[in-house]
Amino acid sequence: MKFKSERDILVEALTAASRVAATRLIGASSGVLLSLSGNHLVVTGTDLDITARTTVEVVGIEDGSTVVPARLVVDAVRSLEAGAVTVFSGDDTVEISLGRAKFSLRTFPVADYPKLPPVAGPVTSIVAEDLI
Repeated sequence: MKFKSERDILVEALTAASRVAATRLIGASSGVLLSLSGNHLVVTGTDLDITARTTVEVVGIEDGSTVVPARLVVDAVRSLEAGAVTVFSGDDTVEISLGRAKFSLRTFPVADYPKLPPVAGPVTSIVAEDLI
């Protein structure tokens, strides 16, 4: 998986999902699932009772999925300067870079991430700015 996104947009999506991620569990359950398809990045966090899923527009380069430690990925992206962040996921690491700054985080296997049931019933999408 590989994509580029503005730092502030990525921080918002990661923060929303990481607030729900299970902090008392270990392994993939304590992570955030990043799924890229085309130019759509879906960021998912769950504690098995509550799930937060956010979709953001990015510049997609290579589709794929990865599970990253929730708190570490938020802290890494937040510490970068403003600009276009590049995120590249290899076999067992994800690299986050902007300019000369580069973070490498170990990932969890996507297969270990909790299987979430499909959303039942009607689905509503609201632009975040409309809530203010």
